[in-house]
Amino acid sequence: MKSAVMLVALLPLFGCARHEADSNAIAAFALHPAGSIEGLADVPEQGLYAISLRYEFATPEARQAAWEVASSLRGGASFDVAVTLKTPVGGTAVDATFKCPRLTSWSEHELEAELTRLELTPGRYEVVARIRNGPSPMGVPIKIAIAPAYVGK
Repeated sequence: MKSAVMLVALLPLFGCARHEADSNAIAAFALHPAGSIEGLADVPEQGLYAISLRYEFATPEARQAAWEVASSLRGGASFDVAVTLKTPVGGTAVDATFKCPRLTSWSEHELEAELTRLELTPGRYEVVARIRNGPSPMGVPIKIAIAPAYVGK
């Protein structure tokens, strides 16, 4: 269930980064190095979606750095992530702070910490995310991604 999507960046706050789409995500916003993002994500069809943190890497050294950022002595990341997702009709689908997000999956080039799953209907959603209550991770690209949720085989 891969779908193309158009992303539209809002005027950046706090030096937010430019946002580009991932291959399997309908939206993926660079949360690090700025520490916060605001953007728009177009959901193409109704379904179950996951909002996740993605730690990306290309080398074994970068993979080690990503593991260190994603799993601290607190059990998960050494920071919290506040996420708000506004619906196309002005409501709120998510408004929560996720404490020390824990890894839920990994692959050859990324680690993932799923924050939440929810049913979304087609439309344009406003996404706001910020790193909270911890040191800003250094040197590891981190994205907030919205993608169809994996439900197993």
